[in-house]
Amino acid sequence: MTISLFFAVLLQVQLQAVDVPSETSVAMQPAVTQQTHEATFSQAIEWYREGEIVQSYEALSQIVVEGGQAPELFFNLGVASSRLGRLGEAMGWFQLASEHPRLETEAQEAFTSVQNQLPFTIPVLPKTPWQQGFESLQGLFTPNGWSWVLSLGLYLVALGFGLRWFTSLPTRLTTIVTSMGALAAVIAAGLLWTSSIHYNETVVGYITTDSITLYNEPTVENPSETMAYEGVQVQVRMNELQTFPSTKPEDEQRLGESKLGEWLPVTLSNGSSGWIPTKDVFLADTRYLGLSR
Repeated sequence: MTISLFFAVLLQVQLQAVDVPSETSVAMQPAVTQQTHEATFSQAIEWYREGEIVQSYEALSQIVVEGGQAPELFFNLGVASSRLGRLGEAMGWFQLASEHPRLETEAQEAFTSVQNQLPFTIPVLPKTPWQQGFESLQGLFTPNGWSWVLSLGLYLVALGFGLRWFTSLPTRLTTIVTSMGALAAVIAAGLLWTSSIHYNETVVGYITTDSITLYNEPTVENPSETMAYEGVQVQVRMNELQTFPSTKPEDEQRLGESKLGEWLPVTLSNGSSGWIPTKDVFLADTRYLGLSR
């Protein structure tokens, strides 16, 4: 498939679409709102149109370095990365773009297109029925949606008690209302709590080098027999970073309570785990953009 490229330019208050005479279609979207980034973004568009992919990529990357974040920006970087043969990085950018509703479909299609170009894949460890059920339940709503479910559940609990104490309604009816509310609240609270732990302890990443050996410890002196390849998705166990801090404190970057040093503890989709150099993985998380590349 042809990956559509979404460029964003803020033209006063209105957004306009333009036609580009190439195999790549271009659409205008409200991506970068900071005025200081508009000129850089516009220049990136021109460079891409002229076939200067490297310059376009570098300009877009500079916006990210300066704190710019928008789904169209991520999508553009994914396209530029894929054109430069950086497939692992492109998958990371497309994942970030897909997390926003207005580009979800296009980004997912682009992600799949790049994934199909990978020369190597790693089998995915089968999920247990419990994991499948949990993910299906979690996917029914967004985190905000589950927050509303929690609020509704607590409301029903309060309503049930109120009806029991201040009305003459049958006890059976008020018990049903209270029980339904309590069940909804417990499920929503559990899912939100689990999501919060997962969000803080793990980050999705993609291998950006052709092939790499996983190490048993954060040192090249203890390699394992496990290999990973470009584009392979890994789960980065951020909660273990403080256990093995970087050997070069001056290279560390403080992110909240975590430090990103020379090595990252990762788990592959087949269950294998180990350590890989930070420079060889793209962290598909807005909290860590620019720190792993």
